Amino acid sequence: FFVESSCEVNSCCGDASELDELSMGNVKIGRGAGLLKNVRQNNIICAIFNLGSARIRNRLIKNGVKFPGKTSNNCFFCFYILKKVPRDMLLASIGK
Repeated sequence: FFVESSCEVNSCCGDASELDELSMGNVKIGRGAGLLKNVRQNNIICAIFNLGSARIRNRLIKNGVKFPGKTSNNCFFCFYILKKVPRDMLLASIGK
């Protein structure tokens, strides 16, 4: 977990603080069990960690998403799919 100075908890690096979809909650409001429950209910976090970036990318490509190029930066890929891919298409691609 990555805890911000604001006490927000993200599922990965500090770059995730810009992405509400990767928020797990706030340590001032919830504790460990509650934060984990939030993760289990978050389709985006579960897909990223259970399916992996490559499988998500392949599914998105099959559904017609065109990517601007290649990257070896998982954080950039995650940021891109959460900001640029239409939400309904992303959820369909991850099976939710």
